[in-house]
Amino acid sequence: MTSALDPGTAVGGYELLEATEADAPIRTWRAKHSTTDKAVSIQAPNYALLSEPVADGALTQQKEILTAINDAGGHSTLPELREVVKTHQREFLIIDSVSGDALGEKVVSGPGVSIQEAISLTIEVCDAFSFLYRNEICYQAMSTDGRITYSSKGIPARSIGFLTPTPSEVFITDNPASVSTLYPTTVVGAKSSLDRNSEFWAGVAYEPPEIRREMSSNELGPWSTVYSIGKLLFFMITGRCWEGPSHTPGEVGCSCPEYLNQIIGRATAADPSDRYGSATSIRHALERETPHSTDCAVLHHPGTGSEYVIKDGDTIGGGDLPKTHLTIEDLYLSPVHCQFLEGEDGNWILTDTSTNGTYVFRSDSGWEMCLSKQGQRKHREHKGKTPADNVQTDLSSGDAIALIDPTYNKRLWFRFENRHPRLDDQTNGCNGGNPLGDSTLKDAESSIDSFQTSNASTEIETFREASLIEEEWSEPWNGDSEDTTKE
Repeated sequence: MTSALDPGTAVGGYELLEATEADAPIRTWRAKHSTTDKAVSIQAPNYALLSEPVADGALTQQKEILTAINDAGGHSTLPELREVVKTHQREFLIIDSVSGDALGEKVVSGPGVSIQEAISLTIEVCDAFSFLYRNEICYQAMSTDGRITYSSKGIPARSIGFLTPTPSEVFITDNPASVSTLYPTTVVGAKSSLDRNSEFWAGVAYEPPEIRREMSSNELGPWSTVYSIGKLLFFMITGRCWEGPSHTPGEVGCSCPEYLNQIIGRATAADPSDRYGSATSIRHALERETPHSTDCAVLHHPGTGSEYVIKDGDTIGGGDLPKTHLTIEDLYLSPVHCQFLEGEDGNWILTDTSTNGTYVFRSDSGWEMCLSKQGQRKHREHKGKTPADNVQTDLSSGDAIALIDPTYNKRLWFRFENRHPRLDDQTNGCNGGNPLGDSTLKDAESSIDSFQTSNASTEIETFREASLIEEEWSEPWNGDSEDTTKE
């Protein structure tokens, strides 16, 4: 039988002070360090509400997600796990203490937020969810009362792979320019949910339409989070929580810049294909005050002749969760392998988010490898060095892109084409076609022998295991292979 927890109970080197309401599966305590008086939050399984196995499981899921956040380098708006303490026949998570106001309460019962503050807060929320997505941290809204419980990737659930942010999960911290997207009861003393009997109850109004249909896993993805972000911005500007797609502040008589009406309308479109594709793309739209991107980039797949239109923030991944915009089933592709970002001037940037890296070939400089920070860390841990320092690189029309390694499999090769209308040089891919593209691919192919000589190791690391493995590369593409890419 486990003992009850009370104010004054010692947990490792900390003292419990005040607990949140008792109906959460994970109960959060305000606490302090016994020697330094440093404020922290302590999370523990709530045995008074749930059986010990269920409550322990909820805390384990929370620990896994917080550990994954730490392993990915952490994020300013997400909680940091300081340590895990085992005492009183249970585990405790020691995390950063956050003080502030629940966003929902400030908008509904308090002074509200200005247009600029609403934009700034939304950009920070977008940045937090972009971080979780590109680091392959799946999460889900599980309970019916607006609270968030996290889970490891791969666990089937109705909303696996995206989060439905609501005002009850977002806190404006003591720093006015900062937002904290935390498990709501992390902020002790702040009201963690709105009155569900009022018109401001956040519940299902923030869920995208696809979550209410017969749920196909292909429907749910980063575009689903975009819908909820749009609803969150609508709520901050109007103070209203309306169900249904495509409502804008202008429709309810609220004054705001027209570009915001257009951004919110697009973000909350009923059809996911009409929305921004990810939290990254809606963040860029808000930062640039431009509702629509040019969507003028194409990936050519030489093995099949297929073309894939690339939008700002789109990703390529290996078929595991979370969902990506272009999927290629391959053991050594990370679930989110790389991302394409559109710059303000119509330029494009490739960012690697993988374990094994992404290569870009230019005729004048040869192959360049990009490798995510997390991938660099894994290589240092297992190989003693990292093969690349840069995470991203600029893209130009005609560049060849090879996922994982140029010598691995030409099925994972693409040719990039920028079709931005502001680019005047016809060889840059305007008006379709790029006469330099095919020759660049041939140059890339002819460079493989010298590339293999300078990169002799054929070790790659699978994202499913932490150990290095040696694997004979698959047979290179011969021009007749089946297209295994899926949009």
